[in-house]
Amino acid sequence: MKNKILKIFDYIFVLRPTLFFPIWTMYLLGVIIATNYENNSISFLPNFKLIYFLMLFTMLMGALFIMNQLVDVKTDKINKKLFLIADDHISYNFAKWEMIILLIIFFIGSLCNMLFLFCGLLQLLFWGILYDYEPFNWKGKPLLGILSNMMGGLLSMLMGWSIIHSFQEFSVQILLNFLPYLLGFAAVYLLTTIPDEKGDELDNKKTMVVEHGIKITQLFALILMIMTFFVGIINMDLKIIIPSGMAISLFAFAYYKGTVKETLRAIRFGVLFLSMVVVVFHVWYLGLVTIIFFLSRWYYKNRFDLNYPTFSVKND
Repeated sequence: MKNKILKIFDYIFVLRPTLFFPIWTMYLLGVIIATNYENNSISFLPNFKLIYFLMLFTMLMGALFIMNQLVDVKTDKINKKLFLIADDHISYNFAKWEMIILLIIFFIGSLCNMLFLFCGLLQLLFWGILYDYEPFNWKGKPLLGILSNMMGGLLSMLMGWSIIHSFQEFSVQILLNFLPYLLGFAAVYLLTTIPDEKGDELDNKKTMVVEHGIKITQLFALILMIMTFFVGIINMDLKIIIPSGMAISLFAFAYYKGTVKETLRAIRFGVLFLSMVVVVFHVWYLGLVTIIFFLSRWYYKNRFDLNYPTFSVKND
């Protein structure tokens, strides 16, 4: 009975809910920046509108994460990271239909907010089709991989921004407000390619780490995080100055050590620092993240005997 219950959870965890943390954070930062123009008070409970569009956003991103796994079955087998589809715990066809159904629900549910829908469709283009599929395969190209992830971060923030403001209120200043967050998002993305170096190289992907090695990749990530900090100062935005300032030391230490272990530490705590900024404004977010974290710990331990997710890197 226990195994059957755990098997049901496979169809939820194929969405990769632990990856929701950084994208939820970017989405909610878009909401926070949007409300800065009015009254950015502390929210202990989310309102219906916020929950509704967050659920649609989550369905879209879950579909994109399935899409990525469908394309990367070979690489995932090598890296031994994403095994639900790669190791046939979920059939390829079932996963494909789960992705399609999620995209249909997102499309229908978003018809009430055309800017939100438009940004979601661009998300599907940049973080889905262009990122994953040939002949584009942006994830396998150093600069285009960075661009694709910055676009993914930008569109996530815009989708959050769009539930507060309309397209007519959009301006270049909004992009300038978003810029330090996008630089930080790109910095973390660069580090996430390092643990996947072996599988990406065998799959002929030309990521930054495959092309230039771990030290250069860590250096570029560090430079991007330093830029994040200084652009935050220019914008006088404490929401990004504080977490990026804290993250710089971790990124610098990862570069100094040149190891995957310290790279993972910089990724995990870099995301945590920014997420805690969101919690300051949306206290309920801490509860959501905590539930997903411990539910994931329970699932992976009981299903695959893995201690995941974790902030510990001693065994990595």
